[in-house]
Amino acid sequence: HDYVMEAIKQNGLSLQYASNFMKDKYNIVLEAVEHNGIALQYASYDLKNNYYIVTAAMKQDRLAIRYASNRLQNKKLIILT
Repeated sequence: HDYVMEAIKQNGLSLQYASNFMKDKYNIVLEAVEHNGIALQYASYDLKNNYYIVTAAMKQDRLAIRYASNRLQNKKLIILT
């Protein structure tokens, strides 16, 4: 767990190499998307559907919205964030 977090702190896109279990961990994914919003593409489906994760990703890179769940892509609040 610690080595995954350290890798993600260096490069958010390191999330792609994490296990599916780690890709579903809120704190791991949040750290990744805060460093690189595009890392959202590697998050679990549940976290791609999490408002806070998606908005954190979009604050880092507005294009991250394309990796959010359809439900959140369709919410106007997300788009305006």
